Amino acid sequence: MNTREKALVAVAIILLVIGIAAGYGIGSSAAPVKTVTKTATVTTTVGKAAATVTVTRTVTAAGGKPTGKTYKFKIFTVFGKGDPYFNDIKYFVSLVKNLTNGAVVFEPYSCPELGIKLAEQLRALKAGTSEFGLVSPAFLPEDPVFPLMSSKPGPLSDVYDLYYYIKEEEDIIVKTFNKFGVVYVGPMYYRPETVAFRVPVHSIADMKGKIIRSAGLAATFYKLLGLESVVMPGGELYTALQTGSVDALEWTDWSSHYVNGFYELAKYVFEPVRGVNFHSEAYPMYLCANPDVWNSLPEDYKRAIRAAIYLTFFHAGYRQDKAYQYYKQKCIKAGNVALKLPEEDFKKIIEAGVQVYIIMAKKSPTCLEYVKRHIHIWRDLGYVEWANALEQAMKKNGLI
Repeated sequence: MNTREKALVAVAIILLVIGIAAGYGIGSSAAPVKTVTKTATVTTTVGKAAATVTVTRTVTAAGGKPTGKTYKFKIFTVFGKGDPYFNDIKYFVSLVKNLTNGAVVFEPYSCPELGIKLAEQLRALKAGTSEFGLVSPAFLPEDPVFPLMSSKPGPLSDVYDLYYYIKEEEDIIVKTFNKFGVVYVGPMYYRPETVAFRVPVHSIADMKGKIIRSAGLAATFYKLLGLESVVMPGGELYTALQTGSVDALEWTDWSSHYVNGFYELAKYVFEPVRGVNFHSEAYPMYLCANPDVWNSLPEDYKRAIRAAIYLTFFHAGYRQDKAYQYYKQKCIKAGNVALKLPEEDFKKIIEAGVQVYIIMAKKSPTCLEYVKRHIHIWRDLGYVEWANALEQAMKKNGLI
């Protein structure tokens, strides 16, 4: 196990321990009741590393029911309730309820259920349409740094890569959300996406003339590759495939591809190649809150919510990988074909991806700093080709 792997395993264990400790310490804001103290020893193993922690939990004699004020909030996500990715927000909701002994209860909704347009997620939070939300920055128009914070080309390939990236950029993330009147609480993980076509294709050259559904910076990326794309919400994709309005789509992975029925129409599916990907690396969405609501919460409940989102972040990595393999087999049995881009296309992806970052770095001083950090992030994570390409391009453009 190399230094980077040891560091990431340590981070995962530390986060798990923090989450458990937070859960075992919740309840200080409840009314005084008779309590029972329990001690638990938890051993966690990730890869070749292991950690043991002993924590104590104070519970009410009444069976853990809330004895003080109960908080009920709405929370939104861009994914529909039938989408497998909705399971991650459900896990978070359940975790918060358990950590707070039922004192903080979230009701999850998709954006359309609350009438929230994807470009208006921050406005919805500030207006109180929903008190909390898993914000997808790819659709936010308020600041050019937002598209850089989510779905974009790059080499990040798993939950550990993404956590490292988040922590290295987190000060900018916090300041940017604060600037537009919402509180950043923590990240949510999403794995690199697939791209599915209605007709057989085997390389980037074969994609010429095809219209690809995209979002965020993917549209810029496709254009740099000489490909056509159109921005379209998920709810319109099945009909668009049926009518031929689009020839291909990128919408998460095999799990959503199957559950949403896309496998019936788009049977040729390009899987991400580790360290290269295609239009999208592993990416986050961000749990954000209305500031008045957040500030009204007792500190122990804030800690519980933060612990829950980080535990969910890592659990999502496991759940999504497991679902990916399960639904991949179902799609293949239904006649889908799993494809990989040829190695000769890898250089094209890196070159176009780096140019996306150069374009965005010129948008503002904040964007420049955000992009510049990718050089050391990628290098630290072992993605040297991406790091070198970005460093050279930034020097060539006088950005560093």
